[in-house]
Parts: sequence; structure tokens; C-alpha cells
Amino acid sequence: MPCSISTEDTDGDSESINPIRELDGNEHPAVEIGNKQGKTAPALKETKKILRRGTLCRKSKESKNVKHKIRKEDNTKKLKERSGVKSKLEDDAMVKKYIPMNCELCPFISEDYSSVTKHFRTDHPNVNPYVRCCNKKLFHRQDIVHHAYRHDNPEFFKCKECQKVFSEQSTLTRHMITAHTPEDKLNFHCDQCPKKFSKQEKLELHKNSHLPREERPFVCDQCPNSRFASNDLLKVHICMRHRRATNICHVCAKEIRDKGAFEKHVLAHFEEGGPKLKCTIDDCDHWFKHEHYLQRHIRRVHTNEQKAVTCEICGGVYKNKCSLTKHKGRVHSNVVFTCEVCKKTFKRAIYLKEHMAQHTGEILYNCQFCTRTFNSNANMHAHKKKMHPVEWDNWRKTNNGCTK
Repeated sequence: MPCSISTEDTDGDSESINPIRELDGNEHPAVEIGNKQGKTAPALKETKKILRRGTLCRKSKESKNVKHKIRKEDNTKKLKERSGVKSKLEDDAMVKKYIPMNCELCPFISEDYSSVTKHFRTDHPNVNPYVRCCNKKLFHRQDIVHHAYRHDNPEFFKCKECQKVFSEQSTLTRHMITAHTPEDKLNFHCDQCPKKFSKQEKLELHKNSHLPREERPFVCDQCPNSRFASNDLLKVHICMRHRRATNICHVCAKEIRDKGAFEKHVLAHFEEGGPKLKCTIDDCDHWFKHEHYLQRHIRRVHTNEQKAVTCEICGGVYKNKCSLTKHKGRVHSNVVFTCEVCKKTFKRAIYLKEHMAQHTGEILYNCQFCTRTFNSNANMHAHKKKMHPVEWDNWRKTNNGCTK
């Protein structure tokens, strides 16, 4: 049967639904289709709104992704600049050079920390993976890498602002926040002293330091008289006082807890020559072997930086915090050392050692100016000053020097 559709109708229909017709610059394809499908004006308006919202959401999401990527790259760059960590190959080489990847719970030995981690998961599932170096457990790869670099360079965690050296990245970071935050970011002021902080929580922790000692919230369970303003200070106290062994100098029997200070002290005994640094203050004749001791002397003796402090237990007044700390250790400490022979107790380990010399007959000290021997360091120095004043003064200045 012949087709009855006229040419005119065909041309008109094709023109009305022609998909190739150019669109107006502000018109969306879907809106055009809606127009051809006979949608009403409100429906078209809603369609435009939905399409516009979808476009904006997509653009916003893309913008957020770009910003997140840039921020992540910046943080990674800052971390590398701060820590000095190099490429992964160089980091692994440094770790391999200084830190053995051994499991101390069994004979397992590996080449890298990822293998140690897998080993712990299979053989020691109830223990967090770690390796030990310098008698310290290292649980994370970043800690291991930083520790290895510190072996290679003892000043790896050095503050560029004040030249202080720290043992790990976390303490350096904390120091930078507390000591070198820009003035314009210190927006939280203490109402009891001039100190300012960058965060509200730092200010709240600081406020505890203004409380009377008996009201401070953090108490040591091993010596209840020791109370602290923050949990961090309590942890430091426990580590220093109750976990770390006391170092006793084998030359002069001085008791020093801090390992770094102990090593400096022992080095001062054996360093060749006399003291090299004279106090820069006029009319002061003190000489020192190290810049550290000279600066400490100036700070304690010649500046008003350290004000007199009062012992809250007995009311005694001392010229600085260091003197107060020594006083508390001698007078108010609950730690005692007991003689196994006669059960006599002493406040300090050195006093017990000198007392034990009376039981054993061991000679602890010799006078270098005569043949006298002593069991007490204090008695030896009193003897030198009284019986050999000239030799003693010359020795301090020119021979072995001040061992401060």
C-alpha cells in the first residue's frame, strides 16, 4: 500500500525534533529535551535547579580534592624539612647500618622492619611489633629511621632557633610549640603571670602550676609528697626518679642521674689541661672547662633571671630552683639507702658508699698533695683547703681545673 505521509508533514516533523539544532549558549541539553517533551515552566525551572546543583557539587568536590592533595603534599614537604628524612632507599640504608632487625623474643633475624612486623603478627600476636636499640623499644618505622639518623648525627634533632639538642622528634616538636611559637599566635593569656600560649588546653595545664603543691592533681604513687601540675611532669618524675639508675662517678663518687650530664662530668676528670673558659663577668675568677658550665654559672650567679624560691615543706628560702631541688633531695626525700651490715639509713647513695668503706676498709679518696687517704669526699676537700691552700688554689686554676 502506498505511503500516505506528505512531504510537507515529514519536513515539519523532522525540523521540530532535529537533535542537531544548535542550542542557545545558556541552555542545557536536558532542558532542551524537556522543552520538546512538553514540560511545564515550573518543571523546567526545577530541572534547571537540580542540574545547576549537581554541577556545583561536582565542581566543589573536585576543588576539595585538589586542595586536599595540595595540603597533603605541603605537609609531607614540611615533615621532610623538619625531620631531615631522605628518600626511602637512603632511610633503609641508614637503618640497616645502625639498627639490627632482630626479635628479642625469639631467634628471628630479618633485613627490614616490615618482615619483623609480619613475624610478630604470626609468632607473637599479643605483642606490638618493635625492635630494640640503645635499650629503647622502637615501635614505628618513623621512630626507627629517626633513631638511626641520630646514631649517624647526634645533633639530628637540634632546634635551629636555640641550638638545643633533643633525643627524639616528638620532644623537639613539643619544644618548638612551647618555646618558639610566633608572638601573634599566642592568643591565650594566663591571668596570674605574663605567660601566653597558642592553645587553650596548654593554658589550662599551665594554670595547675599556680596551685599550691598539696592541691595539684597528679600524685606519684611511690612518693605521695610529690605532686605535679600535669601528667607529663609526673611521667618525667617517675622515669627520672624511680626507673633510671643513678650514675656514680668512680673518681669523685658524685651522684648524677642524667646520663648526658654524667658523661660530661666524667670527661672533665680526664680531659687534658686545665680549664679553658674564664667567667666573662668582671671581678669573677671562676674558670670552666665547658661552655655549658660557664653559661650555667652566669645564669645562676650573675643574673637576676632566677629569683629566690621558698620550700613549701619547711619554709626555707633558696637562691634558685636548683638549690631548692638539692635541698629537697637531701632533707625531704622519702628515698633511703640502708646499710646491710648495721642497718643504718642514708639519704643519698654516696653517703652509704662512704659509710660502707668504714666496714670494708676500702680507700675511696687520696690527697694528691700528700699521702693522706679518706673515706669521705667532704673530708678530703676540707683537708686540701686547710693543709694545702696554695696547692689547692693553683690546682683549681691551672692543673685539673674546676670540675663544675
